[in-house]
Amino acid sequence: MLIDLTGVVVGVVAVLSAMQFVYAVQVPGLLAGSGVAALVLGLGMQDQLKNMFAGLALYFEKPFKVGDWLLIDGIHARVVEISWRSTRLLTTAEVQIEMDNGALLNQTIYNFQRPTPEHSVSTIIGLHYDAPPAKVIEVLRAAAASVPGVLPERPPVVYLKNFGDSAIEYEICVRIVDHAIMNRVLSDVRAHCWYAVKRAGIEIPYPQMVLHRAAPADPGTGVRQAAAAMLRAHKIFGCLTAEQCAALVQASPVVQFANHERIISQGVAGDSLFVLVRGAVDVRITRDGQARSVAKLGAGDCVGEMSLLTGDPRSATVVAEGEVEAVEIGKAVFGAFVRSNPVVLEQLSELLAQRQMANAKQANEGAATTHEQVRNGMLRRLRSFFALG
Repeated sequence: MLIDLTGVVVGVVAVLSAMQFVYAVQVPGLLAGSGVAALVLGLGMQDQLKNMFAGLALYFEKPFKVGDWLLIDGIHARVVEISWRSTRLLTTAEVQIEMDNGALLNQTIYNFQRPTPEHSVSTIIGLHYDAPPAKVIEVLRAAAASVPGVLPERPPVVYLKNFGDSAIEYEICVRIVDHAIMNRVLSDVRAHCWYAVKRAGIEIPYPQMVLHRAAPADPGTGVRQAAAAMLRAHKIFGCLTAEQCAALVQASPVVQFANHERIISQGVAGDSLFVLVRGAVDVRITRDGQARSVAKLGAGDCVGEMSLLTGDPRSATVVAEGEVEAVEIGKAVFGAFVRSNPVVLEQLSELLAQRQMANAKQANEGAATTHEQVRNGMLRRLRSFFALG
């Protein structure tokens, strides 16, 4: 372009010099008289001039080069040629596009080669609301990692993107180097995820309208059966029969917690017990403003039993480590149970008295009260809390 412009300037100067000195034509007057024509010509060529200067800007700034993959106005295309007037692009469908440089610079340009050829591409999949997100994320991450072309040293990342009308939407992000294989990689990611979620028993729902029955089937039957056996083995609730434990958990909800979510908080009023069926928790106690981990609990353990039985504030903070599934037995359910089985309070007060006396002995506290007094005091607390008179 610079060579052509130099040639034009030299030619114009030569012609004007010949007119001035050979043919005695008054060139200044000629130029003054042609000013209007030059103005009209300049207005008519403003688009060409705009593209020319845009071409110069592209040459010096170099926002992209031949071979780079770009995203312009929603179109993925590779740069095949850059001229002073326009830029030629080749789309993923092997269709050539020619864009004026002036129009090109007015677009937002995404360059997949800068700062490095390694970049992320993503796709979205919708899965059933009943599938636990923690399980879904692990299944999708493993499926995407097995796709050829995905960088093995950069594991895929899966995000819970949105709660849609018919499904929970998950975004799967994978890292690639060659943008030319983007469509093939994303197609394989979707295919691998389809097979993986089918093997995991996770449903991919159709967009639909669902009419729920007034009494839907309870999906927590297996969880409640396990919780009943765990409750029966507990030191305090071991006085209950298997049938009584089953009745308690059958009337209680199955609850789930995400990683790092608080199940109970120290000092907060509570009136429920959690039977941990799956997952692990960290028990923390805060003293003098410092939180300290005092225990790790897992499946088969219970947390919050004193709050359930006496209404005492929570004595510790319990935080989920990974996904946790539990059965929560609340005061309303347990109160109805003890009102129909009042002898249970006698048994519970005896076990709680033994526990309190053992704790006092371990703390080297003097036996200011007898076992009978502690048991009677605990029985009164239980009766008062459950309004049994």
